[in-house]
Amino acid sequence: MMKYSVLFILLFISGAAQASQVGFNSTNSDDLYVCNVSLTATPAENSIGRIMGSLTYEDLTKNANSPWRIVSGGFSLSESSPSPLTSQAQWSAKITDLKLAFTTEQMGVGYKVHVCYLGPVANKKGKDDLTEKEYSVIASVYHSMTAYAKMANLYYRITTACDLRNRQSDARKSNETSPNSELTDYYYVTNWAPFDGTLKETSLVLNSRAPQQVPRFCEITYEFKEASTDLRPNDLYMTEVNLSVDVL
Repeated sequence: MMKYSVLFILLFISGAAQASQVGFNSTNSDDLYVCNVSLTATPAENSIGRIMGSLTYEDLTKNANSPWRIVSGGFSLSESSPSPLTSQAQWSAKITDLKLAFTTEQMGVGYKVHVCYLGPVANKKGKDDLTEKEYSVIASVYHSMTAYAKMANLYYRITTACDLRNRQSDARKSNETSPNSELTDYYYVTNWAPFDGTLKETSLVLNSRAPQQVPRFCEITYEFKEASTDLRPNDLYMTEVNLSVDVL
């Protein structure tokens, strides 16, 4: 049984005069990788300030030895431009470093971290395809930023969406690296829950009724929301948040 995993660390620093910074370090397989970040909410009032950041990613459309393989740059997020990469381009972007800065005076920022998963290609042994089995997604999240989470009234939820093999869709081909339609064969979103720092784990079976419906593509998103609408305090808060996801 093959196992794919990603683990990264987010660092939060918040304060009225300083940016809230978010970054992570990741170790991941070629078929499961952080691929985008997107803005989902801005402060309803007192929205002075910006939501910006920088990222470094591998452009998977380029040869591994190409000098253009590694891309770095800054970006600014807004309601009209909510993510640095389009929903199509993200499948070719294996993010290795990401930082966000919230300079809004009021809390109320919401954002998602996107993880892309490329399902297995067929592995034939005689008439059998060894990749046909039940596939599960196990996603977890925890942190140690009790003070900030309480102050910001921080919430989170996890969404899983997949394209599965079926009578109309064959196994993913090795050169097929992005879905050609919306991921609607499987969809599950957890309820909003307080991000209180304890380990939270969600386990889902993607194809329990039909093992031959192997996932072709999946997108797992971790969404965070500052439910508080208070002004950001001048105190700084820094901590680590660990997110992990396995597809096995």
